[in-house]
Amino acid sequence: EAQLCETFNLSDARVLADPPADYATLLRRLGRLGAYYLQDLLRDSIKIGIGWGATLHQLVKALPSVSLKNALVIQTMGSIGRGDPMIDGAELARWLSQKLMAKLYFLPAPLFVADEATANALLADPLISNTLSLARQVDVALVGIGPVDSQLFGLYRTGYLNEGHIDQFAAEGIVGDLMGHLLEISGNESDIPLNRCIVGQDLDSLREVPLAIAIAGSVLKVSAILAALRSGCLDVIITDAVTAAQVLQAQEASTPT
Repeated sequence: EAQLCETFNLSDARVLADPPADYATLLRRLGRLGAYYLQDLLRDSIKIGIGWGATLHQLVKALPSVSLKNALVIQTMGSIGRGDPMIDGAELARWLSQKLMAKLYFLPAPLFVADEATANALLADPLISNTLSLARQVDVALVGIGPVDSQLFGLYRTGYLNEGHIDQFAAEGIVGDLMGHLLEISGNESDIPLNRCIVGQDLDSLREVPLAIAIAGSVLKVSAILAALRSGCLDVIITDAVTAAQVLQAQEASTPT
C-alpha cells in the first residue's frame, strides 16, 4: 500500500492480502474491502459519483444501509443497456442511493453513441448536462478499470465492443478503459473516434474530484490498472496483493533509472 501511494502519488491504497485464485471470489472480497473503505467516508451531505462494473456491484452489495441527510448519488457513465443489468451504472446508482437514503441523479443515455455529433448533442441536453455538472462536484467518485485483452473486459462482455475492436486496440496500443475512456499504457487517453463518442464524465473532470477511488483486481488487469494509475485521475486504488506487486514491477521495469 505504501509503495503504491509513493510510486503513483496516491493519497491512499488498500491491498487485499492472500487473494483467492477464483475470480468470482476475488470480486466479492475486493467489493467488501471497498465497502469498508467507503463506510469510513460516509457523512451527511456527501456527494458520490458511481460508474459501473462487476467490482463496483460487489462493493454496493457489501455496503450496509445507512441513513444520510442530504446525500446525493450521481450516475457518472451512460448505461450499457444490455448484458447483466445488475452491473449497469443506472442500477448501481439506484441501489447505492437506496442504501444511503440519498437523492439520485440518473444519466439517461447510452455510454457509447454512433458518432461524435450525436455525443455532443446528448452532452448539450439540459438533463444530461446537469447530471454531468453534478458529477464534477462530487466528493467521492467510484470507478472501475477494464482490460482489453480478456473476457474481463466489461465493454466486450456486454456487447458494446467486438473482436474487431479488441484487435484494433491491440494494434493501437490501447490496454484498458477507465470510465469507458480507452487508455494507452502511458496513461493517456487514446486519440481514436470511439473516445469521442462517450456520454459520461470526462477524465479531466475526474482529475478534479477530491477523492477518485478505483477498485480492480486480477493479474489480467495489470496493464489496464497501470495505465489508469499513470493517468493522474486516481487518488485511491483498491486491489489485491498479487496484482499490486505486478503493477509495481511493471512500473519499475519501464521507469528509466
